Amino acid sequence: MKKVVVCLLLVSLSLGFAVPSLAKEGEEMNQPFKGIETYQIFYGAPTPEVINEMKAYDLVILEPYHYRKEQIQRIQSAGTMVLGYITTMEIAEWNQALMKELKEEDFYKRNGKKVFYPEWKSYLMDFTSKHYQAIVHKEINQHIIGKQFDGLFLDTVGDIDNEFWDKPDILKKQRAAMVSFLKKIKEQYKNLPIVQNWGFDTLAEATAPYVDGIMWESFDHSIVSQDEWAQNKIQQLQKIKDKQGVQVFTVAFKEWERSSGLAHRYGFIHTYEQDSYDQWTSGASFLTKR
Repeated sequence: MKKVVVCLLLVSLSLGFAVPSLAKEGEEMNQPFKGIETYQIFYGAPTPEVINEMKAYDLVILEPYHYRKEQIQRIQSAGTMVLGYITTMEIAEWNQALMKELKEEDFYKRNGKKVFYPEWKSYLMDFTSKHYQAIVHKEINQHIIGKQFDGLFLDTVGDIDNEFWDKPDILKKQRAAMVSFLKKIKEQYKNLPIVQNWGFDTLAEATAPYVDGIMWESFDHSIVSQDEWAQNKIQQLQKIKDKQGVQVFTVAFKEWERSSGLAHRYGFIHTYEQDSYDQWTSGASFLTKR
């Protein structure tokens, strides 16, 4: 998951957007996150103490590679909902097991070269590759379903908007590929809640019927409250939330009190991150409460 600064994402060219819908008129929307008020994100390896502290939250988002099924069940025993992290549009170099499974066709190439992100040490993937989709599907089946997580957190979906906003043909194909993939997941695991990270325009134009939540990182008051793009996106997300039931999760990295108040004003589920996702924010559950 990336700490993307909102002001760097000024790629939306208009306020107009269409919200696709699968729900029939009068049909009750599925709301798997109803009643969730507090949550935390942690991608590090757990300790018994950390697992116990997780039970204080309504929901946690975890890196599934670090967990056994029994540990997930221990967290769930207190009523905590547990989502597992799976990346989509990127593969990190450290994950050598996955890197060995990739074919050349799985990488997105610009001017014949792979796109590498030095900060994250990851490669941009081509989601139109059926082979790559199969790899991601296998990861979900093994680590999310196999370890009995309650739901799925799809990271790096936002790369679709960030990388292809000025390439409409490629943008359309990548979005269509993501929708096709989400349809298969929803068909196979009908009651599996899904949250996508970033990709607000992709959500509005394509994925809203197939996900249950979206995450907005860097929801820091000083940026969001003053930025025109951010204000437009808040309106967009509120409409999608009202029509589709897609819940909005926000994360602030500073100004926790003001950022939290702003998020809750819009009905978003908010958390505060003091350091990084690899460090457990010990005893900070009160920061996320209304």
